[in-house]
Amino acid sequence: MPKINILGLAAIIPITMFLTISFFVLLGAEKTECANLKKFGKFVAVMLWICSAFICALGIYVLITGSHPALPLMEYLFSLS
Repeated sequence: MPKINILGLAAIIPITMFLTISFFVLLGAEKTECANLKKFGKFVAVMLWICSAFICALGIYVLITGSHPALPLMEYLFSLS
């Protein structure tokens, strides 16, 4: 298996994107007057935070172990063709 430690740092890009989007979702949710839309905006923001945390954990895992969890599956799928 190849060592891909440095690719764990690439997780910073989607984490930053998700957190930026969640900021603007929360900003829009706070400016609206509809209570249901505020709840939905907060729900979307929390889901984006959860996605960011998952990507962060995966990036740390790749940095520590040096392998991606899906790498064996990808190698198997490419060996079939």
